[in-house]
Amino acid sequence: MENMKLEPEVLRPVLRNMNDISRNREIFLDSMRKSLDKITEELQLIQSVANCPEQIQKLDTNVYKQRLLKLSQNIRNFQESWQQKIAILSQEQTVLESELRKFESNLYKYENVTSRIGKQTSAMSSIKKNKRCYDYKEIKDLHELIAKTGYTDNWSNEDHLLFLKMRKKCNSIPALVAAIRVKCPDLTAETIVNHEAWYKIYLNLREKQQSSIREWRKQKEMEKMKMKNREDETEAETLKEISREKSNSNITKDLSICVTDKRRTTKTDSSVDINNQKKELIKQWKAEKENKRLMEEEQSRILIESKLAAQEKHKRERLERLRTVLAEHREKKSMEISSEVSKDDSRSHYNPMLIKAFRKQDTEFTRKKKNLIAVRKLAQNRTVKIVRSQIAKKQDHSTLLNPTEVWKEKCRIPDPNTRESKKLQYIKDVPRLYVQWRNKESMEIKDALTFL
Repeated sequence: MENMKLEPEVLRPVLRNMNDISRNREIFLDSMRKSLDKITEELQLIQSVANCPEQIQKLDTNVYKQRLLKLSQNIRNFQESWQQKIAILSQEQTVLESELRKFESNLYKYENVTSRIGKQTSAMSSIKKNKRCYDYKEIKDLHELIAKTGYTDNWSNEDHLLFLKMRKKCNSIPALVAAIRVKCPDLTAETIVNHEAWYKIYLNLREKQQSSIREWRKQKEMEKMKMKNREDETEAETLKEISREKSNSNITKDLSICVTDKRRTTKTDSSVDINNQKKELIKQWKAEKENKRLMEEEQSRILIESKLAAQEKHKRERLERLRTVLAEHREKKSMEISSEVSKDDSRSHYNPMLIKAFRKQDTEFTRKKKNLIAVRKLAQNRTVKIVRSQIAKKQDHSTLLNPTEVWKEKCRIPDPNTRESKKLQYIKDVPRLYVQWRNKESMEIKDALTFL
């Protein structure tokens, strides 16, 4: 903090927070120390009473028992209270560590700001890119990389999945950047390139981890093979020793023919005892080996059974969940169908007798209309011979160019002084108010269709 060049407005709250944290830490430790001192003093007093024979003679057991119970209660209370406080502190520690990781991941953005003022944006992006790549190259373990950047390099899951999808389709980094920018315009080209570099390092570290796991498995297999070969060698050596001892016993038997019967019997007894001991040892070794094999088989069988039971339990739970979801879906569907049926029932139904009567009236009306139109057409088509002598009448020219009564009525100007009451009209004579069964156009179209 002393060597850092910070402004006093920035440095003052930081120092204040540090002082507050150190003060709270001292208070916390003092309270813990005081409670521990009280418990240790009480424990020492109780131990001094137990170690002194004179005090034991004068000891009141009930009082001593009460003191022990009180001490145990104090210890229990101390454990519970401080476990809660420690749990709270551990939670705060995890929160601080996560914030510290975020701060460290974003720290490179704000380092050496004064030195980069006035430089071009390309230089800034190259510095940041090199910084991030340098940070990634320092990491040599996949777990360290995941702990530092997570599984998605602090990207959201949707953006990372889109990145993987486009990475499979695109062959070059510019095409990848362009494709992602179309979907996510908020991501800059620099962040996409940095994410590509991080993903390459992630794949490399994951491949290294998988190769190390494969090597470890091969090493384990080799060790198993060596153990098996060693066991076979020991078994072969034991068989050789047995055959050698048998041959030696045969030789001793051949040589002992010249010796007295007593010595011969003692030697044969000793060789038989040695052979019996070796046979017993071989039997014990085989029995131990068989027991070990049976134990391994039993352990593997129990492990397989537990795995199968867990899988079966998982399948049953999944089946139960599917059944409950299906039952809920069926119930919901039945409720919807019942509501639709109730809605359909609530609708008003027409009386079929009325519909039949109205249709009958329609057919009767159309029949009459067709007959009327046919009669009119026949009358128009009928040729009537008009005799000239019949229309020759005496003509009267007195009304020629004289206004008619209708024309006078149309040209009459109403007098505003005279208030005449308007004549009442019947509702069927008023235009646009009376109801027609069919309009004129539809009737003409229907008549034209009937006579085609």
